[in-house]
Amino acid sequence: AEDDPRDQDITPERKAIATAGFAVLRSWHTPPGVGPDGTIDASALRTWIAEARHLAAESGRAVTGDSTIGMVLAYTPPGSDGLWPAEPVRDLIEDLRSPAFENGLRSGKINSRGLVWSAPADSGAAERGLSAQYRAWAEHTADGWPRTAALLRQLADHHDEWAQREHERSEDFEDQGP
Repeated sequence: AEDDPRDQDITPERKAIATAGFAVLRSWHTPPGVGPDGTIDASALRTWIAEARHLAAESGRAVTGDSTIGMVLAYTPPGSDGLWPAEPVRDLIEDLRSPAFENGLRSGKINSRGLVWSAPADSGAAERGLSAQYRAWAEHTADGWPRTAALLRQLADHHDEWAQREHERSEDFEDQGP
């Protein structure tokens, strides 16, 4: 729990349970309320989130709970307008006003790409494309969902930084010659 002392001894059994729980949560990509066709039942999603947040807070894990919920919601499909995240998730971002939830959503979205490989001469083109996509989504969501737009701009900034690193690596690769 968040208020437990960090220097306590953890039994092997408790560590095994925590490790298994962590693995299950990290592999879970379809929360309650998301149908097989990708539609989101906002009411079912909100009911699940309210209960999950209540249980997490009750167990002393409110921050971790919000972060984990955000990570799961990172895998939700775009909304009816083609923008990610879908409208019900945007509404949650605005209503919850939880930095932990937003951090989890941002981290989950970054990690949802999985292992990424690019050719040395690519120079960060894929990351620049993602940055442009997130910036366009931020622009379209800014009026109705300002916290969502801020999160999308943070994702764009992350990919800009990644693109710059890839560009520098490409230059280093070219400088080495054949």
